[in-house]
Amino acid sequence: MELSKPQELFLLSAGDTVSKRNLFDLIQYSKVESSDFWGGDDYMIGNTPQQGINWVGQLTAVKAVIIKTRPGSYEEDGWSDESKATYHYSFKARNSVVSFEEKANKVLIGQPQHLYPILLFTECAERWEFEGVFSVVEIEDRYVVLNRGVNQPEEVLSAQDDQQFKEGGRRYVTHLMAERRRDVVKAAKQLKPLVCEICGIDFQHRYGVSYMGYSQIWCMG
Repeated sequence: MELSKPQELFLLSAGDTVSKRNLFDLIQYSKVESSDFWGGDDYMIGNTPQQGINWVGQLTAVKAVIIKTRPGSYEEDGWSDESKATYHYSFKARNSVVSFEEKANKVLIGQPQHLYPILLFTECAERWEFEGVFSVVEIEDRYVVLNRGVNQPEEVLSAQDDQQFKEGGRRYVTHLMAERRRDVVKAAKQLKPLVCEICGIDFQHRYGVSYMGYSQIWCMG
């Protein structure tokens, strides 16, 4: 498949392949208004084509994250099993030091809060194979854990003056996923500190984002 506009990234299906040259040019020239790859200000692709992490849109309004990876290129990188439902992907590091202030790392850390899709590509000779849409489900010191599928907002129920939320809806993608709506998360954040109930990690202090994980199920510290 040949991509001519950034918007076409959202039309890919798992198993589609894109030439390395085509994806390189799309990322490079999506920022150039006179280019054939220009898709508008809101669809400029951030970061250089040589980097493994790119993002569609401005950092304040990311529409998607693009990951280009070769399984096994780093110690933590690769599929967790043959089902290809879960992928471990390393944070960007400089001289083996990970900074959570790096833009490329921030867009990964911010995904569970903003719910934009992660578009995962793996190397296939001279092409990139699109593996599908993923979400961040765990944040470790040096890598994130990606699961296939994206959480979608679910209905918020209101009763009189109090907001009551129905939490934990399920839907089928490749596996069952718990869903959360953004205003549910926002309301919950206003009620208590953003600290893991198991290990006590302050996500705002450590990662620089207001993040809520499923600390009752697993600890991400």
